[in-house]
Amino acid sequence: MPREFYLKRAVECYDHMGDQRAAADVLARFGSPAASADAAQRYVAMGDLPAAGEAYLAADQPRAALDCFQRARLPERALACLHVLDDPAAAGALLLELERLAEAAPLLERALAAATRPTDHVMLRFQLAQALGLNHGESHYREALAQVSHLPATDASAEAWVALGAWGAAVGRQDRMQEGYAQALRLLDHPHYLPRWRAVATRYQTAAQAIGNRRLVQILTTELADRVEPPPPTEPPPDPAQLLLDSGQWEAALAELEPRARAEDETAKLLLAVMIEDGALVRHRPSIADTLSAIGYRLSAMACPLPLRLNAAALLGEVGDPRLLNVQTGDAPLGGYWCPIDAGPFWFGDDRQGALRQVTLPYAYRVGRYPVTNTEYRRFIEAGGYQQQQWWTENGWQDKGSRTQPSYWDNAERNQPTQPVVGVSWYEAVAYCAWLTAQGQTAGWLANGDAIRLPTSLEWERAARGIDQRRYPWGNEPPDAERANYNDTGIGRPTPVGCFPAGAATCGALDLAGNVWEWTSTPYQEPELVEARKDFTQNTYVLLSYSYYNAELANLCCGARNGIYPVYRYNVRSFRCFSSRALLE
Repeated sequence: MPREFYLKRAVECYDHMGDQRAAADVLARFGSPAASADAAQRYVAMGDLPAAGEAYLAADQPRAALDCFQRARLPERALACLHVLDDPAAAGALLLELERLAEAAPLLERALAAATRPTDHVMLRFQLAQALGLNHGESHYREALAQVSHLPATDASAEAWVALGAWGAAVGRQDRMQEGYAQALRLLDHPHYLPRWRAVATRYQTAAQAIGNRRLVQILTTELADRVEPPPPTEPPPDPAQLLLDSGQWEAALAELEPRARAEDETAKLLLAVMIEDGALVRHRPSIADTLSAIGYRLSAMACPLPLRLNAAALLGEVGDPRLLNVQTGDAPLGGYWCPIDAGPFWFGDDRQGALRQVTLPYAYRVGRYPVTNTEYRRFIEAGGYQQQQWWTENGWQDKGSRTQPSYWDNAERNQPTQPVVGVSWYEAVAYCAWLTAQGQTAGWLANGDAIRLPTSLEWERAARGIDQRRYPWGNEPPDAERANYNDTGIGRPTPVGCFPAGAATCGALDLAGNVWEWTSTPYQEPELVEARKDFTQNTYVLLSYSYYNAELANLCCGARNGIYPVYRYNVRSFRCFSSRALLE
């Protein structure tokens, strides 16, 4: 029997005995990341926030862990989470509160160098002035002081004023301390901001006590007593499908969810998406965790079997898959359609043909979480994309001829709504990107002058491999039927996108190994070309990713590539989109 079977039975036994602590401990010690997330939620329900935080870390959910450690007042563990999240601004601010100024300064300097919002600039300069002291921090203080009064009078500016108050308290400037904290409280003087108001008032009260201002302490004590937070809302009852999902009754859960999804029940659609992608959905779409919590759902410790994941994806395709791109908003209804990729060095190449080499991309960007689906490509067709020359390159319009749709568009094994669109030439993929660019600019989520396009070979591989030398998007563990749709999986056709969550890359993108080949904007002879080509002649070889649903195991590595003429429309050709990172901020 597999280990997961015994884990499940042990948890069931402890649940039956009513020993929630033992059930959570088993999940945390012996389970998968999804099981650790389940354990964390159980610890939260028991009020054991430190254990919940550690379990969330094991589940690769550092933000949820951070919340637990902050509520438990464990600053060292909170710092560990902030380092994992690579949040130098928050880590520096916490070190300031702990009076570890020498450690805070370099983190705050790094955060300041990357800051783009005026409010963040002001806040970080006040914090740097505090960390560096009166002598070395004077220039930061002066510049921040000149800017702070010009910030908009909204709650977003409150943290800059708090930083001024903290600076005043640290250096003994009572006038600046009172000015900063008092202005922050005025900006947060609304019931909606009550938790933030109380946090600032408490800091202000502590600073007033430190300088011996008894009158101010008394005023703040009265204000804090008068402004009491409302009791937390009662926990909602679990969704009817939750118990079925928690106990691994996948077929019964699907039967429960199907009529609700067809009746446009958005919660049912969300739970179907969770059945398909489980922990990967939450891990790479953090906002989903709050939504699931609101309906009383917690992730199962077991993954839904592949056949039922495929069935759930097919159903979502029929009723409207909330994971896919909405061209009016530039994101999926569930959020997280675009996967962010940082600038910097990474390892590139086909390790079957020699050692990898390090190259650098000097810019950040985003790629689509999935290949473009039939549903998404259909919008282009229905908008007259094949009749409008403006979307096509010169060579593409010549090649298109009288075509009005991709090859295999009417093939029942390849035209499910959530399957990747196949049978598209390079020219058709580029035309779709040009059309999507215009939709984004018209709707306002894409800046004029920016564009959606096919990724270069370098961009594609950086998304697939991350920054280490892993062989596959998920790591170095050999491929199996849970990680990718390839020859050994035995399906023999493209599967709906996202059905192999265990194969997710570190950036969150799925299906980067197996399923379909993907066009790039790079010529075959120049794999390390940084610039994306805008057009190819019909007899020029173009690079594609090499693995697909019938690929052998050796071809699933991140650097596997093939070359083909841009006119070819085989039943394995698809693509995913690229955008610059700044477009959707």
